[in-house]
Amino acid sequence: LMLSALHSLRYRFVFALLGLLIIALVTLVAFTRFTLMPEMLKDESNQAHEALDRAQRAIDNEMLHLEMLSQDWASWDDSYQFMRDGNQHFLASNLGDVSIFQDADLSMIAFMKPQGQLYWLSGISPVDSKPEGCAALDTQCQWARPFLETLKQRIADDPAKEGLTWLQAYPQKALVSVQPILRSDGSGPLRGWLAMIRPMSAEWLRKLHNSTGLPIEVQHATDQQQPLKLERLNDQTMRASRLIPAAPRGEQLSIEIDLPRQRLNSRIEAMNLGLSWTLSLMGL
Repeated sequence: LMLSALHSLRYRFVFALLGLLIIALVTLVAFTRFTLMPEMLKDESNQAHEALDRAQRAIDNEMLHLEMLSQDWASWDDSYQFMRDGNQHFLASNLGDVSIFQDADLSMIAFMKPQGQLYWLSGISPVDSKPEGCAALDTQCQWARPFLETLKQRIADDPAKEGLTWLQAYPQKALVSVQPILRSDGSGPLRGWLAMIRPMSAEWLRKLHNSTGLPIEVQHATDQQQPLKLERLNDQTMRASRLIPAAPRGEQLSIEIDLPRQRLNSRIEAMNLGLSWTLSLMGL
C-alpha cells in the first residue's frame, strides 16, 4: 500500500508538473503572439513611416532648390531685359548649350508673358531627347503643351503674383517652379514669368537614392490607392507608399520605397532563441 501510494504521488507530481509546463508554454506563445509580435510590427510600421518622411523631405528639398534656382533667373536683370526686347544674344549665351539643362537636371525653361502666354521656351523633348526652342506651340514643342496649360492656369489663379512650386503628374512626372520676372532689386513692373521643370527621371531618382540611402520610386497613383500604405511583400521585404498631391488639379503621385525587414527578423530570431532557452530550463 505504501509503494502504491508513493507511485500515485509521483504520477500526480509528474502530471502536475507537465500541466504547469503546458500552461507556461501556452502562456509564452500567447504572450509572444498577442503582445510581442504586435509591438514589433508596430515598430516596423514606424520604421516605414520614418523612411517615407525622409523621402518626403528629400523631395521637398529638391523643390526648394528648384524654387531658388528659378528665383535667381527670374530676378536677373538680363532676363528682365530679354522680356522687353527678345534679344537673341541672351538665348545664344544662356540657353544655347544643352549643358545648362543637364547640369541643373532640367527639361524645360520657359519665359511667359504677364497673362501666361508663351514668350519663349527652351527644353529637351521627352520624345527624342533633342534640344528645342520655340516662340509658339508649333509641331516641335507640342510635348510642352500640358505643362504650359498648367502654368497658365496657376498664373491666373495667383492674384498676389507670387512664385509657385509644385509637383506635376502629366505629361511627365516632374517638379515645376514658376516665378515673376522682376528687376534684381525686386522692382517692377512685372515683365512676365519664368518657369523651370525638373523631371523625375531615373537619374534624378538615383541622386535621391545616393543622398538618402533609400530606393525611392515615384509612381502615378491609382484612384483606389490608400493615402498611406504598408505592404509586407514577403519575409524579407516590405513596401511603404504615400500619396502626394500633384498637378493637373486632382492628380496624385505615390512615393514608394522597398525596405528590408531585417530589424524585425533579427528580433524574431532573438525572441525564438530566448523562448527555446526558457523552455529548455523549464524542462530541466
